[in-house]
Amino acid sequence: MQNGLFVVEGVEKPCNAVYSCNPVGTSDGILNGTVKLFPNPASHTVTIETDLNLNFVECQLFDARGTFIESTKIENHSHSIQIKLDDLPIGYYWLKLISADHRQVVTSLSKIHH
Repeated sequence: MQNGLFVVEGVEKPCNAVYSCNPVGTSDGILNGTVKLFPNPASHTVTIETDLNLNFVECQLFDARGTFIESTKIENHSHSIQIKLDDLPIGYYWLKLISADHRQVVTSLSKIHH
């Protein structure tokens, strides 16, 4: 795993604010589909939903500088994932979803008050 910031290669529409972007890029090109992250900003739990048929098996969390924080295995290849944020300090984070065939989708998340 390489440290650093990860860049989303494409977005569904131009971003007016960080929270309105719908990432649809992967490490190998633009996809037709969406990844929804809500609520964002969040304080305790965030839900990730996708209509992409990528068979996601892992979710990795990085801080704003790209430092790896934790990894969560995704059971049953769910299209809806919940991530607990209670142990994280307030700040800006990157979430990376990894599929069984190693494709990746990256999106941003803001953690607010405890």
